[in-house]
Amino acid sequence: MGSEHDKTLATRVESLIQIVTDFPLPKIKFRDVTPIIESDPRVFKEIIDRMAELHRVRPPDCIVCIEAWGYVFGVPLAYLLGSRICLARRPGKLPRRTIKQDYDMCYAHRRSLEIHRDGIRAADKVLIVDDVLASGGSALAAVNLVEEVGATCIGITCLAAFADGPFTKRIEERGIPIQAIVKL
Repeated sequence: MGSEHDKTLATRVESLIQIVTDFPLPKIKFRDVTPIIESDPRVFKEIIDRMAELHRVRPPDCIVCIEAWGYVFGVPLAYLLGSRICLARRPGKLPRRTIKQDYDMCYAHRRSLEIHRDGIRAADKVLIVDDVLASGGSALAAVNLVEEVGATCIGITCLAAFADGPFTKRIEERGIPIQAIVKL
């Protein structure tokens, strides 16, 4: 796909994202992506196809899907790329032995993500998938989990990303590319 198609898709996606003020806390402007999957399955298909195109030449061994919206985008992406899936969940949600990483978000502090200790192999090339990269806290936590098991994070792919997230720079400083359909 050319850059003109990318711009058209980005414009369509951005027009569907709704801003909800004072959610989940006062003074927060929350980007609600649910209209994207509720409105037109063709837009969702285009999003997944574009995400897959970005990684088709060098598909990841494993895709870490960040709870919960990362599942919506990561699972069909893994299907198209033939990659394994590792779920990054809130503490206490995974049944086997886990490893945990704490992180902060722009509107919530002292959060944690866990993955199964054996969900990623040490030699894996891993892609992290989520919906919106706002502060970058959960994505950075996922990167740390990937590296803790000895694997390599080859990138983060998301629907939308804020360029000025406080943790986004820390991700980019590690040489990890962030690819988003929409830049906010």
